[in-house]
Amino acid sequence: MLGAIYGGKIAADTAANDDSAAENAPQPVTDNEPYTVEDDAKCIREISRILLSGLGIVRDAETLRQALQSLHQLRNSREYPVRMRNRFILAEAMLLAADARKESRGAHYRSDFPQTDPSFRKTTVA
Repeated sequence: MLGAIYGGKIAADTAANDDSAAENAPQPVTDNEPYTVEDDAKCIREISRILLSGLGIVRDAETLRQALQSLHQLRNSREYPVRMRNRFILAEAMLLAADARKESRGAHYRSDFPQTDPSFRKTTVA
């Protein structure tokens, strides 16, 4: 628990001081934003399906690329409320982080990089 709290503080401090990612940063949700449960549920299921296809236990660059492409197509298919746009940002960050880790570690096996790489034994910042 202490690690999660400390990591959260470091992440928040870093994000607050990083202007380079401002245009892709999640946006605050306002109380007057339209909220449709039906559309959100369908979209969440589709994002989940895309993430499961790309972020399975066995993954490779091609499945991650296909998942990113599917995510981008879904995101660009129409305008979404802020809550859903924030979900897309998180999903994309997860896929990009998995693609950047060119190794197998723990329960995540990269069939294109089957060995553990000591250079990835560190905290990943997205």
